[in-house]
Amino acid sequence: MGHAYKGVQWTPFKKRFDLTLVAGIVAFLAAYIFAALSAAPIGESYSPPQILFRALGALAFSLLTLILCIEP
Repeated sequence: MGHAYKGVQWTPFKKRFDLTLVAGIVAFLAAYIFAALSAAPIGESYSPPQILFRALGALAFSLLTLILCIEP
């Protein structure tokens, strides 16, 4: 083989991109959980695992949509 394998190069752009992505994920989860807790009907309460599973499912769908919009 003529080329040597190189791992991920941690450039300043890559670090900023990753930090921005993690901040967006945390903000999405926090907003979803806050909205789920505040929009619950009176007399009903959701269990924490139920809210977390729904939040992670919505996050997974949103990230998949974002990836497909970027055009792989």
